[in-house]
Amino acid sequence: MDTATVQKIRKHNLCLVGIMTITSWNLSAADMEFMPFVKGGITATDNVDLDSSNTQSSQILTLTAGIDLNIEGNDGNLLFAYELKQLVYSHDSNENERYNQLDFTADKTVFDKRFVLDASASIENIASSILDNASEDIYTGETVESKSLDAGLSYQSNPGGIADLYGRISGGIYAYEDNIGDYNDYSAVINFSEGSVVKDYFWQADYAGTRVVGRDSSDSSDFQSLEQDLGIQRGKGLSPFVRSYFEKYSSEATGEEIDFSSWGLGLRYYIHDESYVEVSRDFALDDDSEDYWRGRYI
Repeated sequence: MDTATVQKIRKHNLCLVGIMTITSWNLSAADMEFMPFVKGGITATDNVDLDSSNTQSSQILTLTAGIDLNIEGNDGNLLFAYELKQLVYSHDSNENERYNQLDFTADKTVFDKRFVLDASASIENIASSILDNASEDIYTGETVESKSLDAGLSYQSNPGGIADLYGRISGGIYAYEDNIGDYNDYSAVINFSEGSVVKDYFWQADYAGTRVVGRDSSDSSDFQSLEQDLGIQRGKGLSPFVRSYFEKYSSEATGEEIDFSSWGLGLRYYIHDESYVEVSRDFALDDDSEDYWRGRYI
């Protein structure tokens, strides 16, 4: 989750007398930017519970304090954004809530800058029921807390040679306030293609695999896909190519196992060296699936 997120901690009464002062300042040292801040605001609504039969108006005071930290350099980056948000409702102090808001990402190159360690963490509030109330608005919606933590290691070869290789392995932890749907996941990605010195032909092999494991049940699922392209006349107008594709999905909970494979012939037109339009006709390798057309613009 790449956006800022919101966490509900507990209900809390709050009385405030005085004037809210908004302050913020920047502290910059080398490649670091640090900005603490305090702010406030009032939101007015004529239907705070989103109830069409029993409307309730309210004025909601929002008090927020937080920190933004951004560090760049030393072969790495770090972004940390945190907010503490207090909501105070005029119609009922029992509705007062306190929230946290957090967005964290970091990466660091290691081993001669070919490998990158990365991590991210987030907390957000999502709708507790899409059917009853799909709003994720903390002021009026019924939400549950969602947490995530992800870490990975990636490798990038020198693309200026004969081959260009990228790979990444990662793992994540995901949890929800109502404990429904908590899971861990593990994934791997490999992209293998021609390097920039190769001019007469092109190839591309993309693999992706993900395993999702439920933490409170035996439910787990696996997904794998592999797509391969091979063509001639890279970057020179029209380029014919051949393609193969395979994917497989399985679930231990349902016993379901689905796989699909196809091959196809296509034509790619290069607008310039790194931009092209292509179209292909792909033929399914099983009787239950239909042949299909594919198109792409890059």
